[in-house]
Formats: sequence, C-alpha cells, structure tokens
Amino acid sequence: MKTANSKILKETRREESGVSLVLVVVSAGFLIILVFVAFQFYTLNSGSREVRNAVDAAALNVSKQVAKLRVPISDQFSDVADKGGLVGMSNINRIWGKAYLINANAEAIQKEGLANSYTAQNADQAYRIAQQCNDTLVETVTCKQKLDSFFNDIANLRRAKLLGANSDLKTVDGPGWDVAMVDRGAASNLKFDEKQIPKGAGVAPSSGGHVKGYMPFNANNKNFTFASFVPNEMPHLTTDSNFNANDARTNPVPGNPVPNAFRANGINLGTKASLSASASSVANPMHEYRLAIPHAYILITMSNIAFWKVKDKTGGPPTKYGFEPKTVFGIKGYELKNNRILNGYASLGNEYRSGTLLGSMNALPGNHKEQYERMLQRIKEIKHDFTMDELMAMLQKVPPADAYIIYPVYSSQDLTDPKIKIASMINGQFPEAWMNSPIMFDGVDKLIVDENEQRDEPNYCWPQIIGGNPDCEKYTQVSGKVMWAPGTGFGPCLGMLKISRTTISNFITE
Repeated sequence: MKTANSKILKETRREESGVSLVLVVVSAGFLIILVFVAFQFYTLNSGSREVRNAVDAAALNVSKQVAKLRVPISDQFSDVADKGGLVGMSNINRIWGKAYLINANAEAIQKEGLANSYTAQNADQAYRIAQQCNDTLVETVTCKQKLDSFFNDIANLRRAKLLGANSDLKTVDGPGWDVAMVDRGAASNLKFDEKQIPKGAGVAPSSGGHVKGYMPFNANNKNFTFASFVPNEMPHLTTDSNFNANDARTNPVPGNPVPNAFRANGINLGTKASLSASASSVANPMHEYRLAIPHAYILITMSNIAFWKVKDKTGGPPTKYGFEPKTVFGIKGYELKNNRILNGYASLGNEYRSGTLLGSMNALPGNHKEQYERMLQRIKEIKHDFTMDELMAMLQKVPPADAYIIYPVYSSQDLTDPKIKIASMINGQFPEAWMNSPIMFDGVDKLIVDENEQRDEPNYCWPQIIGGNPDCEKYTQVSGKVMWAPGTGFGPCLGMLKISRTTISNFITE
C-alpha cells in the first residue's frame, strides 16, 4: 500500500513539474512576444519621431531657401531690383511699392485735371510690370521641383535609421505643394510714411509704419496687395490650424500675391516600415526697404522776358534777360511825331539781386508756400524723411539759373538711403545716365502762384528822346507766374516747377 501511494505521489509530482515547465515556456514565449511588440512599438514610435523631426527640419529649410529664389524684371524697375537686376521675396514688396507710388501719382493727377494722354498709359504699364514680375515669382517659389530639392537637401541628412538602414525620406508625390498667406494684416517688409502719398490718392493700410501684408487696397482703380513678412521674425514652423485657415486654395487673397508659408508632406520608405509626416513653415527674407522711387527727379526752370511798348504798341522785339542786373537797350530809333526819335532802356534782372535760388523764387510778392509743398511731397517719394528745412537750405546754397534738377545720389548698391542733391543743367544735359529716358512726361501745367504785379520795381526803365520835346511818361510792370506740372515718376520725372518772370517797359509820348 505504501509502495502504491509513493508511486502515485511521484507521478503527481512529475505531472506538476511538466505543467510548470509548460507554464515557464509559455510565459517565456509571451514575454518574448511582449518584448518584441514593445521593441517594434518603440521602433515605430522613435522612427515616427525621427520622421517628424526630419520633416520639420526639411520644411524649415524650404522656408529659408525659397527666399533666395530670384526672377528678372523690366529695366524700368531696375532701381528697385537687387544689384543683379533680379527680384525675390526680399524686394517684391519694393517692386509693388514703386508701382503703387506711380499709380497714386496718376490718380492724384487725374483728379486734379492735370492728366495728359500718357498719364494712364504710364501708370498701367508700371502696374503690368509689377504684376508680371509678381506672377513669375509666384510660379518660381511654388515650383514643386525647386521645393522638393530644398526639402531633400535636409531630408537626405535626417533619415529615420530605426526604420531600416536603407530608409529614404522624400516628399510625397503629387501635383504641387500647398501654400498659404499667413499673418494677414500684419506688417510687410516695406516701411512708408503717409506724407509720401499725394493728396487725392488711395493710401495703403499701415501697421507700425509698414504697409500691411495681405490686405488688398485700391489706388488708381487698381488692386494692390503686399506680402506679409513680420519685421525681425526669422523663418519658423507654424501650426496646421494656422496654415489651414490661410490656405491659398481655400482662402485666397486677391491679386495672386507671393505666399509666405509652405506645407511639406514627407514620407519615409524603410525596410521595417513606411511612415509619413507633414510640417508647415513660414518664410521671411529678414530684409526691409522703404517705399520709394529711387531713380526719380524734380526739375526747376526759370525764364525771363521783357516787352517794350510805346503807347500800347510794340516798340521793339521781346528781350530775354538773365539772372543779374543789367541795362538793356530795348527800343532803338523808334520814330515819334514831329521827327522825334525814341530810344528806350531798362534795368532788368534786379529781381535776382539776392544771388540765391531761394531768394529768386521768392523775389516778387505772392503766396509761394504751395510751390515748396509740392516739391517736398515729390522729394519724399525718393527720400521719405527729407524735410522742408533741408529743401530751403538746399535752394539757398545755389545761385539762380535757367534750370536745376533735384535728384538722389546713392552710395549703396541697392539704392537706399540717398542724399538729395541739386545741380544746374548745363546745356540741358542730365548729370546721371539713368535720367535719359524715352518715356514721355505725363502731366500738364497748373498755375499755383500768380505773383503780384509790381510797378517800377524791382526793374525800371527810362527814355532817350532825340529832337524836340524830351518829355515822356514811362513805367515798368513786373510780374511772375509759377506753374507746376506733376509727373507720375515712371518717366522718371516726378514734376516740373516752372517760374516765368515778365517785365513790360512802357513809354507814353505825344
């Protein structure tokens, strides 16, 4: 009996040992599977993180490199292109700025009734040049091949190795990249001052002294939209929600402006797994400009003419006179009654005794304020911070002459921060080659100052009568007119100030 029980006990222990072994084997297998699954999960999770980080880095590189793309532009806008005559994200707003100023000038000219047949033509041409350049740049910065290349430059260095030694990260095949216009209503990279805009023209919306980006506005019945590039903000990633809210396809901005945000869709093809990720980035060229027409000028012309009359009849041919006092023999041997002969003389040019252009411009009484305000507004289109005091000082330093030109001189290759200079035009020759343009001037004259007529001053006359009674009444009438002819700046003349003085020497005898 004892032997039988012992045998049964041994068999029971043997069975329990077998069951335990099975449990150990099963547990070990389960543990191995669990470890394998955990490892695979870790691999996929880490690989996914590698893919996301790689796509983020590649997308950020796209936003940095896309700002370096350039396209050509017409010679009429070479002054707002880069030193190579090209346009990219950094200066596309500068291109639009020049087109805007030209059209703002045209709008003001038309509203004032001073347009000629070239005003609208030149403004339209300026707008077409800007739009064509803009559209070409949009095609370039949204080109899939170029964006793929920028993406792959970084993607090839940031492969997800946990997904396989031969894993390959690239952009997803498709028709093109998604783009957006983010930061709508924020600042562009174009600074401006409202005093640069002529009265009567549409004024661009502003934000902190900059034209607002992606905020369409109208000038001269044309739409203008500038791209947002927030000052001092580096290229950076942005959220999908921000990108989606400003997507160019679902929420477009009028005018086909250059986009500033790009969505990268990348896929990593690995031997262990294939994972995809997307990232959106915002470009910023990190360069600012001022609203300006860099190559532009203002002309000042002065002319003087003397007329000679005897009893309201012409006593001699008109005489042009200069800018310093001089005696002129205007009536020679005029036959009077009773065999008398009249010779008439006048002292002319006395209105220029000050010896300065400023003094000469104010020589006769009248409200001359408008002539300086008109000139200053146009100069501000070249250099925004030029002041009235600087204009007065500049005019005070030079003597009167037939013609002067006010123009910018640059020391920088990108034609920024000019010095404003005034120079006399010798024989009608321009001091700079860029001033010679075949484009026709696009404004007509308007009388802005009608100087008060003066009698016997500052010019005066006297007679010489040969034979008979020497009595002769005489007096002079000295007057002047200041005309302003505004230009759009496309030519590149922004305006002409024309000062004309007239002296009439009257002789009345029996």
